[in-house]
Amino acid sequence: MSLVIRGGRVIDPGAGIDEVCDVVIADGKIDRIIPSGASVPNGTHVVEAAGHLVTPGLIDIHTHIYRGGSPIGLDYAEHSLRDGVSLVVDGGSAGAYTVSGLLDSVIDPSLGRALAFVNLSSVGIIHYGLGELRDRQYIDLDSLEQVLTARPDVLLGIKIRLSHGVFAGDVALARAAFRAALDITKRTGTRVMIHVVAPILPLTEVLEALRPGDIVTHAFHGAGQGTIFDTEDNFQSAVAAQQRGVILDIGCGHSGLSFDVLRRAGARGLLPDTISTDLTEQSTDGPVFGLTVTMSKALAAGVPLESVIAGVTSQAAKAIGRYPEYGTLLPGARADVTVLAEVAGAVRYENLSSAGRIDVTEANVRLEPVLGIRDGRPHVLTGTLRLQPPGMPENE
Repeated sequence: MSLVIRGGRVIDPGAGIDEVCDVVIADGKIDRIIPSGASVPNGTHVVEAAGHLVTPGLIDIHTHIYRGGSPIGLDYAEHSLRDGVSLVVDGGSAGAYTVSGLLDSVIDPSLGRALAFVNLSSVGIIHYGLGELRDRQYIDLDSLEQVLTARPDVLLGIKIRLSHGVFAGDVALARAAFRAALDITKRTGTRVMIHVVAPILPLTEVLEALRPGDIVTHAFHGAGQGTIFDTEDNFQSAVAAQQRGVILDIGCGHSGLSFDVLRRAGARGLLPDTISTDLTEQSTDGPVFGLTVTMSKALAAGVPLESVIAGVTSQAAKAIGRYPEYGTLLPGARADVTVLAEVAGAVRYENLSSAGRIDVTEANVRLEPVLGIRDGRPHVLTGTLRLQPPGMPENE
């Protein structure tokens, strides 16, 4: 089957493309990008995308999709794929003892649409009130190494939440756990994703220990202590970390993003590398909603459109080692494409900040998903339909 997405503003930051043109798809791959309106072979399905944004398929590198195995797990097909997302990554819902269930029930059936970080805690996130790393016995490094070595195709590395509650305030245990995460990812050639909301260790210590390719999620939070603006040293450590290749990720969540922190950081030249949701079952109805809302929040806080698109396409794919199979419209790449509408109108976004206060920002434009294409097959996105490719099914 061949398909042309015609007349949209094609934005592919990885390939340096930002212009009105046509995207040609054949046999589930990107075939080529051609001048808008150029002739195409007879029988080619055409999607008229004039007035819309056409991007590589969106990638969300921090979600929680272990439905049934973790209290925060969601149905990613319902809440992510319908939002124009082509690839999702679970951010440490399962540990070494529980990851087999995640693999069997979610990752493997996804046929490449879902990947995961493994929690440093062997039991993963089974209850927020318990704290998954309050005892050293929950760290089984041998089992972690075994699962990472066995499934490098879908398991990306280690996730560790460096918050006070996770360790019940035990700083020594947190420091040992952090070092263990760094050691095991070095041995296995993987990466670590660090959650830094209200960190139990000094933020400078954490940032200075991370290596190129490691990911700091919630890097622009404003909850409690340990934000990048608490001290100038914190901010400069974040700048230095990004410059040496550490990935600064938004990880929106309930309180993982401060609009003020993101806006202030951007004013000083520090933009996020990646934009993710930290979407859970409890946040699908707000304040997170999904990836396109999170992208809109970043736009509202001053992140330029091209940087927003890069943060969910090329930069996201590179952060998880999947570029250029994903995250680009270069010829030969997987034909994952998202069509977005820029919708004018006043909108108000909320997140939680420290002490449960509401963090608010307003905007006059938002992004909405219109059409998702995965492996060259169009999927109409529920509730936001703007385009219908002639002759193609509305859903599958």
